[in-house]
Amino acid sequence: SYRDQLSGLKSSNDVRQFELRDKLSDEYKTFVYDSAFIYILKLQQVAYKMKDPVRIAHARVKLGFILISSGLFKETLDSLSSLNVKDMPDSILFNYYFILARTYYDLSDFDRDSFYTPRYIQLGNHYIDSARTLRKPGSYDYVYLNGLKNLKNENDEDALNDLNSILQGYELTQHQLAVVASTLSYFYITHNQSEKAIDLLIKAGIADIQSA
Repeated sequence: SYRDQLSGLKSSNDVRQFELRDKLSDEYKTFVYDSAFIYILKLQQVAYKMKDPVRIAHARVKLGFILISSGLFKETLDSLSSLNVKDMPDSILFNYYFILARTYYDLSDFDRDSFYTPRYIQLGNHYIDSARTLRKPGSYDYVYLNGLKNLKNENDEDALNDLNSILQGYELTQHQLAVVASTLSYFYITHNQSEKAIDLLIKAGIADIQSA
């Protein structure tokens, strides 16, 4: 439906071009990387054509999300490092900080050495704390960020309390369920509790399919 609307749209209608490309990239971002990448590049083109700093930042942050989701660490940091987020809306700031936190945490997992890993965890903590200030204490995002930070810093009991409290006490979307279950599975994988990890990954996989 979005593609049909886009194909019949005048190229001069920049606002609607941006809206439709934004919606299309959302449909693909956790489903098909190649398509999401193409639509976000075109989203950026429209934003630069409009010379709109907020739309440019929105598109760059979305690009960061699909790059890190594909394991492209350097490309994620390149995309976000030169972005000026001063005076941006909280919605953009939150995603910007969270994606950078996730990038550094993922890098720490990838390297797993005594020199770089502690530095990456420290950077991840810095950005996740910045993201957390933009959410209300007790909200899903706030508690999830707490749980993720505790997990990466090996505060095991606090991490389990945070993540289990979300699974047991919050009304979640399928996407949120997939995120929390897969994050919690990471704990059990690293603690050699494969049955619990597999059970959570199955739940995450089912939720991912349903949300897609």
